[in-house]
Amino acid sequence: MAVSNIPFKLRFPLIVGAGLLISTGTTADASGSDGRWRCFPDSSKNWVCEPLGASPGQAVPNTPIGATASPATSSAAQTASAQSPQLRLNLDWVPVAQLNEEQREGLPASCGGRYIEPERVGKDFKGDINQAPIHAESDTSDYKAGEKATFTGNVIVRQGYREVRSDKARLFEQTEMGEFEGNVIMREPNLLVVSDKTRLQTQSGRMDAEGVNFAMHDAHSRGQAQQFVRREDGIIEMTDASYTTCAPNDNSWVLTGSEVSISDETGFGSATHAVLRVKDVPVFYTPYIHFPIDDRRQSGFLYPELGYSSESGTDIIAPYYLNLAPNYDATITPRLQTKRGVSLESEFRYLTESSEGEIGGSFLPSDNLKDENRNYDENRWLVNLEHEHQITSRWDATLDFANASDKDYLQDFGTSLEVESTDNLNQQFETRYRGGDDDLYWSLLANAQAFKNMRQDKDDPYEKLPQIEFQGGWNANQQLSFSWLADATYFTRDDDWKYIGKVPEANRNSFDQRYDVERSIYEEGTDEITNANGTRVYLETGSSYRWQWPFAYIEPTVKAKTLHYKLSNLDRAAFDDPNTNPGGRKYDTSPSTSTPMFSLDSGLYFDRASSYFGSSFTHTLEPRLFYLYVPEQDDQEQNPLFDTGEYNFSYDSLWREDRFSGRDRLADANQVSLGITTRLLNDSGFETLRFAIGQTYYFEDREVLVDPYYGKDQSEDGADSNLSQGREWTLDEAEASSSPIASELVWNFSRASSIRQEWVYNTDQSWNQDYLFAYRYNPDPARMLDVAYRYEKRPDRTVKDDDGNAIAGQFDDGSISQSDISAIWPIYGNWSFLGRWNHDLTNNESLEVMAGTEYDSCCYKVRFLFRQSLSGSTDDIENANTENAFVLQFVLKGLGGFGTNTRFLEGIKGYEEYDKSSGVK
Repeated sequence: MAVSNIPFKLRFPLIVGAGLLISTGTTADASGSDGRWRCFPDSSKNWVCEPLGASPGQAVPNTPIGATASPATSSAAQTASAQSPQLRLNLDWVPVAQLNEEQREGLPASCGGRYIEPERVGKDFKGDINQAPIHAESDTSDYKAGEKATFTGNVIVRQGYREVRSDKARLFEQTEMGEFEGNVIMREPNLLVVSDKTRLQTQSGRMDAEGVNFAMHDAHSRGQAQQFVRREDGIIEMTDASYTTCAPNDNSWVLTGSEVSISDETGFGSATHAVLRVKDVPVFYTPYIHFPIDDRRQSGFLYPELGYSSESGTDIIAPYYLNLAPNYDATITPRLQTKRGVSLESEFRYLTESSEGEIGGSFLPSDNLKDENRNYDENRWLVNLEHEHQITSRWDATLDFANASDKDYLQDFGTSLEVESTDNLNQQFETRYRGGDDDLYWSLLANAQAFKNMRQDKDDPYEKLPQIEFQGGWNANQQLSFSWLADATYFTRDDDWKYIGKVPEANRNSFDQRYDVERSIYEEGTDEITNANGTRVYLETGSSYRWQWPFAYIEPTVKAKTLHYKLSNLDRAAFDDPNTNPGGRKYDTSPSTSTPMFSLDSGLYFDRASSYFGSSFTHTLEPRLFYLYVPEQDDQEQNPLFDTGEYNFSYDSLWREDRFSGRDRLADANQVSLGITTRLLNDSGFETLRFAIGQTYYFEDREVLVDPYYGKDQSEDGADSNLSQGREWTLDEAEASSSPIASELVWNFSRASSIRQEWVYNTDQSWNQDYLFAYRYNPDPARMLDVAYRYEKRPDRTVKDDDGNAIAGQFDDGSISQSDISAIWPIYGNWSFLGRWNHDLTNNESLEVMAGTEYDSCCYKVRFLFRQSLSGSTDDIENANTENAFVLQFVLKGLGGFGTNTRFLEGIKGYEEYDKSSGVK
């Protein structure tokens, strides 16, 4: 093989290799950038070139026409005719067993390999490809000055990162065109084209090819075409073409089209008269289709979603995505539910240098479903607005607003919008300014917050309209610090806020009676305080001092707290009536409470080097003591409960300064909490084991209480629990000499396997108060097993009749006892099992059962699932309905998919990571 670097300067800035007049034996003189050369054939008819003025036979580096190629060069330059047929079949596909660790990174577990571009000369070229010189190799060559250079036999032409191999090639000087024939192999980064014939414009990069097989390495795709054009702007246009992301010799799905266009710049392709073939069988035709070739955003249809449920019928969702600009986009989603009608959901998202947010909504003109539907023949809608704005580096604002036409909307339809809560839709505007520095800091908050109650059987919450809060602190030095807080909030809610029960409305054209529909009834509160509205002012200031050593710390804290109200809407007659006010609470529109607080937090830290199970650990022992004293302040039962409740007791509760959330009660305390934590840390600092246990010991009874059933009366139909029993437990807990024992255990057997246990045992009542056990095994995204059990001791639950109203005197066990098992597990080959079983052991009811199989390959995914779930409130489990749904989803990776709404798969822990790892775009 002759290696040729033509020394003359052509019209286009290239250096073209050619065997000059190799068959004639004449001498050729030419001038190059390094001067004039003299070339002639030797006795073996190999060309020898030397610069003019050099001694005959003198060795000259970088000669324009070299001698016969060395063995190493000949070995590297395999013949195009030998490479081409096999390359048409495998297209640089490398089985996973032959991939190195770097090449396997990011490869979905379902893929049997990937397209890997082999190493070659010029692959990493970074300059201007159109200005790069051309180097050529061939067995024989011929050059005609001013016209063309012809190469024959094992031709290799390189220009920057571009390489073309063929049996024959012609390079034309005037047109800057190259023609390649016979087993043509063209390579550029992330592109391989194997063709019968190719024309290449070396100045612009335009390429025309016939009889093409191609592969796009980064897009993990391949295809073939009768005609293949790569335009000057990089867009690929093909005629009678096919495209797929499946491996070579795998036609699980192939998209064919009379005209196919692919743009690496935009990351999308299109096809006209497109036919989708599954296993070579045509299953879908469209006159035009727009599809992705990578993860970049582009306007077009997203995965259609198909499904069926016993409540809504066949469900078809066809979202359309609009890539409006780099910093904002929109999604428009028409939806057909055969039993309800056609709805439209839309979402607009935006992002600027100082703000981001989402505006969304959904609308169904008329709900056609009659059976057990409280909203038949009504407009159904949902609106949502979220906005975060960084006004300055210290000043920000947040808007979170959601509203719905009715309480059943989210239960009936769900939503893809960013709605944070399904029980109470948040309607809030908040702005905060932060001032000072690390030593002296403060912030001012202004907040307005309302709610849309989405529960059919719960009271409406209070709303904050508005709230002003000022807080801050001063770190005088490393030990001494001060803090302060001032909060003023006006609380209000509708007059009819209290849930009473459910009744049919006979005056509504008898619809409710004919279709077994009950509606919730709300009225005013029934005692003298629960209807109160008004302003609450809370003030708090304190100081702490911390002594710190490597092995211990001591931190005393003192605080002063005060609470003031200005109330309206109090029922004076209810205060004066001993039947409604048996406790003798005084009528007071301006109650107030103040108290001091003292706490002392301290702890020790010990560690030692240890060895367990043949491994080395750092074993720690961390005792902790926390003393809290707050004197009792009387008459707090006159304070309304605007936003206050009691925390669930846990290990963290041992170290709290207050046992109440909210600020309507200033809890009394005279207690000491003792706890100890031990850990095993491996050599890398990974926490292998953590165990903590502790208990609080009371020196006085707790006099300040929060009634867990505030505003409820035992005779009311709306009572969900045995109120007498619940209140009795609250009093027993307040008089106990010690708290329950709280413990937590976390054991990470490895980074893939762990258990977690939380246990609260009530020593005063000798029962388990709370218990949680969870085991998780997750060695990789394709294998996950999560087993959990939860128990919470609660008062007996009221049995309800067919209308959802409590039956007086009839109770069942109200404790929560639930198991939750979910799994993703390979079965055979590319088949996996998906499932979840959430079971209520107390009532022997399955809350959700979901099971199915999924086939996941490198280029498509098919899943079939069955789901059964309870609809309605679990507080009324006797009347909860069972809904069945079937799911069939077919996803074409790298193209799109035909499937169903699978949001419920989020109930399987780890499913989102699993889905991403499978390569679904």
